[in-house]
Amino acid sequence: MGNYKRYASVVLILVLCIGIAACSKTEDFDAEIYVKASLDAFYHGEYKEYADCLGISEDEARKQIEGNFEKSIAAQFEASEGISKEGITAYTEKMCEVKGLAKYEVLEAVETEDGNFTVKVQVEPSDVFQTLEKSAGEVSNELIAQGKAELDPDVFETVLCESVRRSIDSNTYGNPSAVEVKVTKDDSGAYILEEREMDRLEAAMFPGE
Repeated sequence: MGNYKRYASVVLILVLCIGIAACSKTEDFDAEIYVKASLDAFYHGEYKEYADCLGISEDEARKQIEGNFEKSIAAQFEASEGISKEGITAYTEKMCEVKGLAKYEVLEAVETEDGNFTVKVQVEPSDVFQTLEKSAGEVSNELIAQGKAELDPDVFETVLCESVRRSIDSNTYGNPSAVEVKVTKDDSGAYILEEREMDRLEAAMFPGE
């Protein structure tokens, strides 16, 4: 059981890959609205404001966010055996529930001298990733007791999905803290919250061990 237990503990922590598009509206640009819209779209599936910022339809925004997320998770399993397409789909659904745990409040945006923006976001850290290894261990031990075979595809899928479910069910939040992120112009002149800035927010909202 040791192989898939280690496999689970690693993969579970590496799947929230974020890609946020640049805002096409540069006139009367509101960095606070853009950051909130980006977070609401990725974490909570609220696409209207994000679509408005990008100048696309809500359906296009949904397909962009959800499609990228599904591809990022599928990529984690490209070289892996022992998990079915159905298992990956079930795991993706669980990770969408993890995203929904994100708690944040966009507080204020300040324009800097170079025409970019600094945006302060208050976040409450979830412990969902911090408990995943413990959850994986519990599920693994239960499967061992049931006499399950280590290489059984159902075993991999059970460890992955059940571990996430248990950590979601037991999720708690820590004390809020403020994170400042930068919204800058890209080469085309459009404003964007770059991936490294989103990574900083995610690290604060979903800290690892």
